[in-house]
Amino acid sequence: MKRILLLSLGILIMLGCSTDPAQKVKEIINVPEGFEPVYKVKEVKNLNYVQLKRLAVQVYVPVGLSKEQLENNLKHAAQKFFLSRKPCVIAVNALKEGFTSGTYHARCIFAPEGKWEKASREINLDTYKVSIVIEKSYFQKSTDLKVGSFVILKSNDSKTVELSRDPGGWRDEDITHRLPNGTRVKVVGFQSFSLGKEDMIRFRIETQIKNKTVSGWVHKWDVKAVGK
Repeated sequence: MKRILLLSLGILIMLGCSTDPAQKVKEIINVPEGFEPVYKVKEVKNLNYVQLKRLAVQVYVPVGLSKEQLENNLKHAAQKFFLSRKPCVIAVNALKEGFTSGTYHARCIFAPEGKWEKASREINLDTYKVSIVIEKSYFQKSTDLKVGSFVILKSNDSKTVELSRDPGGWRDEDITHRLPNGTRVKVVGFQSFSLGKEDMIRFRIETQIKNKTVSGWVHKWDVKAVGK
């Protein structure tokens, strides 16, 4: 019996400290015990390539988190979906709440060497690492303007400011009006896009012209001053 126990102990040592893959994943990702996540899942997408099972998770995170809190939210999501969906590699991309689209404000990858491109069909957890990137834009305030604010439009490039029907496009067919510089308008909405290292903000504005309500989207840089 003693010989059998020693043999079993030797096998366990050869396999590593833990023979449970799920426990091994938890040890590597290292989410603090009792941690309560605050992220919201937007989308879970399979990005399979040939026979590689790859998973991308898009989440929203509140503004104002510390670096440690943000990292733990990312790691929690990576751990949760890696264990439940069992991909070869996973990426968790986080946007600040209120942002409609963009790249990411923070990203967590769980993969061999912490690199997405190192994904392999044969999973060897001994090679897996967590890599996290947090852009400075997460900690930066995107805008001080609020819905209901009055602003003055002013373009640096022309005598008018173009209004678009689409916050994502400024093609000729998207332009609904061209308002002269100095026009006082009201902010009635906004959309925020993450470009990674910086944010792009577009405002939906409206004003009255000849007793008719005119509205559309303008770039943040065309809003130069707060109206009184």
